[in-house]
Amino acid sequence: MRLATTMVLALLALAGCGETSDSGLDALMQVAGARHYPQELQAPEGGPDLVDVTTSNTLVRAGVQAKSFSGLAVKGAEAVALSFSGEQGHWRIPTGNVDTLNQDLVTFSAQLAFSPRVEAGRYEVVARALDGQGRAGPPRALGVDVMASAAPAGSLVISLSWDTQADLDLHVTIPDGVEIWARNINSYTPPTVGVIDPSQVEAGGVLLYDSNAQCVLDGRRQEDVVWRQPPPSGHYVVRVDAFSLCAEAGANWKAEVRLDGEVLGRAAGSMVESDTRGAHEKGAGLLALEFDIP
Repeated sequence: MRLATTMVLALLALAGCGETSDSGLDALMQVAGARHYPQELQAPEGGPDLVDVTTSNTLVRAGVQAKSFSGLAVKGAEAVALSFSGEQGHWRIPTGNVDTLNQDLVTFSAQLAFSPRVEAGRYEVVARALDGQGRAGPPRALGVDVMASAAPAGSLVISLSWDTQADLDLHVTIPDGVEIWARNINSYTPPTVGVIDPSQVEAGGVLLYDSNAQCVLDGRRQEDVVWRQPPPSGHYVVRVDAFSLCAEAGANWKAEVRLDGEVLGRAAGSMVESDTRGAHEKGAGLLALEFDIP
């Protein structure tokens, strides 16, 4: 009952402030299960104090999906607003139970994700407690050091990234003609009879993730095909298919190939609505780049 009451009060307070929420998928910091507001916090002052905000390790890597943050606020706090330095918007989460060690305090906790687009550097996660009337207390900041997003580990890594919430697909055709894409995520072709060779499966190229598939938005906007072991010699073809723009006006994409950490090639381009037409099957998409491995 307390949670339901909290959400009603929060919604009433927001209506008074004229704020509107959105998905927050473009935010550099995201909060699981929270409501995102693209505006700066417009709550009046005079709310409860936020006593503490903490995490087990303030060193985080760009792209991490579940980083735990928690804290304490003075009793009377119904919600906590979280924001990331350099961003205008904020997230709101309800507070939790009364603290077991101090009955005058209430707890809160959140799972934060940091976009792969966050550049390495020093940032702050800023928290403010809100009461049932939407009044905010003073801010409390926790410094975090963000490391650059790590590229997937592998001997050969082919990556596609893009800048909007579209559903783009990476297609990679390897020297023996096998195509790796969302419907064939491993280059290994199992035998029609007999036993599958695990070593051959491990040696194949693998699509790690089908991002924004069917417009189920995940905020990643990146797909990678990776060979953990040395890849086969020969000619490779990389294509980019615009399965759907998911109501976006377009999408700018970048493709990159790395062999043992060294860049073999890069390409960039744009997709518009006309690029989504036609069958999205094997061989679909626009040519991004070609390369050879000796």
